[in-house]
Amino acid sequence: LETVYSASLHVIVESYVAGKSCALTMLSSITVYQADGKCHKTAASASYMTSRAADKSVTILTHPSADCSAVPTITLDVTSAQAIGQLMRMASLTKI
Repeated sequence: LETVYSASLHVIVESYVAGKSCALTMLSSITVYQADGKCHKTAASASYMTSRAADKSVTILTHPSADCSAVPTITLDVTSAQAIGQLMRMASLTKI
């Protein structure tokens, strides 16, 4: 993964079909966020910012603007207990 995503910290969010189990067959999408505290443009009017706290928890904010200036539409918190090593993973039962 370092070849594709570099050596910086990333968060992998696995989204599953709402109301179903976290079985592989219920996986609806996987999104990778770079956790460097910077704004990352994802579309003409969309962006995200992911930051890591001292306790190794992570917060992902998605914005309906290309420069992270709009109020976040989604806030996703990943606790340090949900994180695994340098490459952090979190399973979400809701579609993001």
